[in-house]
Amino acid sequence: VTTNMATSRCGLGLCLLFLLYSSATAAPKPHLLFVLVDDLGWADVGFNRAVPDNEVQTPNLNSLVKEGVHLTRQYVHQYCTPTRTSLQSGRYPVHVNTGLGSPCDDNTGISQNMTGFAEVLQRAGYTTHMAGKWDAGMATPAHTPHGRGYNTSLNYFSHKNDFWSQANMQTCCESDQTIIDFWQTDKGASSLNNTGYSEFIYQDELMGHLKAHDPSTPIMMFYAPHVAHCPLQVPKAYYDKFGFMTDDEGQCAKQTVKGVHTIDPHYPDLPYKCRQQYKAMVNIMDGVVGNITNEMKSKGMWNNTLMIFSSDNGGPVDLQENAANNWPLRGGKYSLFEGGIRASCFISGGMIPSSLRGTVNDGIVHIADWYATMATLAGEDPTDKRAMAAGLPPIDSMDVWPFLSGAVPQSPRADIPIPIGGDCVVIGDYKLITGSTSPSFWQGPKYPNASSVNNTPVGHAAEALRYLTGPPPRPFPRLGACTSNNAAQQWIVADGGNVTVCTPSSDFAGQACWNVQNSEQRLILWPEESTRNELFTLNSGTISSPLLGDGECLGATSSTGELMILSKSECSGPNTIYTGFTYNKTTLQISVKDKEGDMLCVTADHNGTSPSPSKGGVCSTGCLFNVASDYTEQNNLHDDPSQASRIANMTAVLANLKAKFFQNNDKFQNDCPPNTQDCACWMAKNRYGGFMGPFALLGK
Repeated sequence: VTTNMATSRCGLGLCLLFLLYSSATAAPKPHLLFVLVDDLGWADVGFNRAVPDNEVQTPNLNSLVKEGVHLTRQYVHQYCTPTRTSLQSGRYPVHVNTGLGSPCDDNTGISQNMTGFAEVLQRAGYTTHMAGKWDAGMATPAHTPHGRGYNTSLNYFSHKNDFWSQANMQTCCESDQTIIDFWQTDKGASSLNNTGYSEFIYQDELMGHLKAHDPSTPIMMFYAPHVAHCPLQVPKAYYDKFGFMTDDEGQCAKQTVKGVHTIDPHYPDLPYKCRQQYKAMVNIMDGVVGNITNEMKSKGMWNNTLMIFSSDNGGPVDLQENAANNWPLRGGKYSLFEGGIRASCFISGGMIPSSLRGTVNDGIVHIADWYATMATLAGEDPTDKRAMAAGLPPIDSMDVWPFLSGAVPQSPRADIPIPIGGDCVVIGDYKLITGSTSPSFWQGPKYPNASSVNNTPVGHAAEALRYLTGPPPRPFPRLGACTSNNAAQQWIVADGGNVTVCTPSSDFAGQACWNVQNSEQRLILWPEESTRNELFTLNSGTISSPLLGDGECLGATSSTGELMILSKSECSGPNTIYTGFTYNKTTLQISVKDKEGDMLCVTADHNGTSPSPSKGGVCSTGCLFNVASDYTEQNNLHDDPSQASRIANMTAVLANLKAKFFQNNDKFQNDCPPNTQDCACWMAKNRYGGFMGPFALLGK
């Protein structure tokens, strides 16, 4: 039986079924473990990769997925605060909070009179603990994790803080790095501040509670890793563990600032290798999850545990911010494409029926649904009566356990509209976007890399092959050392006339031909031969192209070796490699001499990314995708006449939903002296010993 417990609509028969279901699950009540990871890219966990990559090391998560159910269509908001308030309150973000607010503001997070799911579980007799990122409000004691139903918490309130010092970041107090964003239940975490790397401190906190716990009492543990949000800080031992990685970049230095938020302050001169740093951080989180679940197994708790794992949004692909990868999904954090709102997700634990372990479930789930699901498993009615009395929106959460456990064949959300903000709605297999959204590009299997350019979308729909079919085509030609019998250096070129230059390598699922997109400068490899721009000439063994303008040349720079069309000034620049490309019909190699006279060969790069014709947000005139069959969003159906009725219906549905969107307008009398600017900072300095904490309705 599946119900939307947003209640007031509960008829007698439905309520009776709810009571029967509640009593059936009340004994024993399952232990609950929820892991909500920050800024995790779709491609940054092994269970989302059909082809293993040694850079993606998540062995514990992979094992848990094999013991559980991989959920491939759980929706979240496109950035963190709304997702976290959605989970804790059981509401769509549009019914609780869609702002990326500061903890210094009264209306950041969950409205004061909404009930958190931990409060519901406490009513059911659960002991509740949380550690990690909160990002759901701080204004009053009722807004803190403890106020929302957690017996204990060790948390930071903002979007991020320093992994080592726990200094505040992205708050009204950021200019004062002596103010610490680190809170322990009802006071500043002074005994733990600056004692180590945050993720290990959170691990110790949760493991301590777990070791001391009596398994006969149900427990709910909420682990919200700081990983993998910026700053990209990581202990050197883990940084070195991924030292085998190559072709990296360092643009994350803009937010992971040396001397302020250093990678590892014990080794202040570590070079920036952003993809390496990110992968190492994810590996740490994987180890923490493994330690927690292993402890639950050793205490005999796992067989009666439901574990839920989710990211809060897609991975950020702004290179100054992060180094995540959502391949093969399109877009990333902040975007309405699937790369921004389809979360990496699974359930595991002994609660999973043995027949379902190791399976994949493509049904729709929203992150708000875990509120009603956990409440019902605990034997509690999830109806938020306090919010109802205050005239606030009811919960949107649906109990999805009957579906996920195999008791019913279809998700209760199969045809329920899910609004993702004001410009997007998902209904069943289809998603409508009505306004411009970005980022809008596909990252490629290894992203970012040395060729990645920030704010320049990369990849192309034709590259976004189904990730279950094997390796995708590789994006661009670059110069490398000449090696014999190297398939990546074997090109098919016909002598004379305008011809295509292609590689026949099976790695490309067919031919991949030289191409220059629209007005772009860089050459890419394209899995087709018919595009007009794929025109290169071979005359007397020398390759050129009619695409070359006056004084332009085909060349490469010494920094990347990537083939591109260079301007007249670049052709004679000090960092340019070119003297004319020649073709060897016997070896099939295309070679060029650098300025020192050394021979280099054009090589198909297997790990790169390439520019897209679209550099800004797209969908300004509308996009419609069948995200069940076309989950990489290659085929925009918006202009398909056969979809006109569907678009009109979905547009009307979204308009009706928008009429009921909620805005949190909470405003409190703060406890600072009159005319104090930034009361949260004053309170940190004058009440909490330098730690950020509540600043209103504090009483004495």
